[in-house]
Amino acid sequence: CTGYAMGVYGAVAGIDWRRGRLPAQWAALLSPSWWTRTEDELLYTLLQQVPELEEIPASEAQAGDMPVFAIAPGRPMSHPAILTRALPHARMLHAVVRQSVQEARITAAWQARWAASFRLRGMESC
Repeated sequence: CTGYAMGVYGAVAGIDWRRGRLPAQWAALLSPSWWTRTEDELLYTLLQQVPELEEIPASEAQAGDMPVFAIAPGRPMSHPAILTRALPHARMLHAVVRQSVQEARITAAWQARWAASFRLRGMESC
């Protein structure tokens, strides 16, 4: 899921994630189960360091923005997605391990784990 969302955002904003602009820990996020081996908010910390992204309140998130979810209670944020529709009937594109990229409704269970949101700087909405 991390690779998918970052690939899309990289393509849209012209960000080349491979050029060493971010700390070496970034590569660890490409493992599907990286979040099971840490208590640290690694993804959140790294997203805050990307100059092309700005953190926004979930209530302001629009289509094209990136919600970030904790996949399980008490675990770090580990699952970024791309909104296709804002709240209250929010939908997202997200990658499901060993399946595919899917559009899904953001159910009450997903909303309870919605921990942060980011937007590309200079974009109002898609």
